Amino acid sequence: ETPQPGLYFSVRMAEAEAWTQPQFLAFTSAADAQPGIALDYQRQLHLVWEHADRNGTQIRYAAATLDPVNLTFAWQEPLTLSDDRTPAVNAALAVSDWNAQPRVHVAWLEAQADSSGTTAWNLVSRHADSPANEWSAPFTFGTAPSSFAHPALAAAYGKIAIAYPERTRTTYRECDLETAHGDCAHLDAWSGGERATRETPDVVGLALDTGGTAHLVWRGATAGNEN
Repeated sequence: ETPQPGLYFSVRMAEAEAWTQPQFLAFTSAADAQPGIALDYQRQLHLVWEHADRNGTQIRYAAATLDPVNLTFAWQEPLTLSDDRTPAVNAALAVSDWNAQPRVHVAWLEAQADSSGTTAWNLVSRHADSPANEWSAPFTFGTAPSSFAHPALAAAYGKIAIAYPERTRTTYRECDLETAHGDCAHLDAWSGGERATRETPDVVGLALDTGGTAHLVWRGATAGNEN
């Protein structure tokens, strides 16, 4: 049987010696790429990816719950998180915990053309409580230097953090969910933008440890001691 083009998913259970048979995600096709996944403490899986159509690429999201008997996930109907009238790329995903519920955070780049026809790539973010799946309105952190810039999200112990390339540096911000009363859907809820690097990398990776310490990795051209 000829494999269908699209996204596939597989599971390797703890102490197992093999992966499960790949599960084709029937809501995807050859037009879908760049997937990212995260698992919350309730064992719900969260997936983001890029879907291409005649308007360009959009950011889509779907959640799933585990069937422990068949070792497959039952997927919800996918949602388009970005504005489907303009291209969006480079989604980042993280899951935090608020009010005894998992909270899903997604950030991506979204194109916006000005009156002269010049395209800017805005860094946009939304969040939702799982499993309610009611998403906040999108808000913008700032402008990325190009569509090749990749933001990164991380979450740990009531804190959500983001790192993203700007024109002359990498910027880092964090939102304490308790201080913000769970509402990180506006820029004022986030810390002031700290300069994490002096250069403009196109790819960054971010992690938070249990003490809230942030760890950043990036691809760049300058020495690490210039930060």
